[in-house]
Amino acid sequence: MTKEAIHPGEFLADEPEEIGMTRTELARQIDVPSNCNREEKREAFKHEALEAWDEYQRTGLHLTGEEVDEWLAKLEKQKRE
Repeated sequence: MTKEAIHPGEFLADEPEEIGMTRTELARQIDVPSNCNREEKREAFKHEALEAWDEYQRTGLHLTGEEVDEWLAKLEKQKRE
């Protein structure tokens, strides 16, 4: 007889906030390694985005996508020389 697999999210969706931890921390606690990496990357991305937004709010400085592309192309060209 096989046991039916359950997804912890079905039962623990609101638990991390209620007990004061992130979803990544909860995943580590219940040993869900396949989700840890993805959750860590998601949390890091959100953290970096919030830091960038805070800096923009403080300084008003930003780059357009076109400016970033030009800068990266210039760096690539210098790397080849």
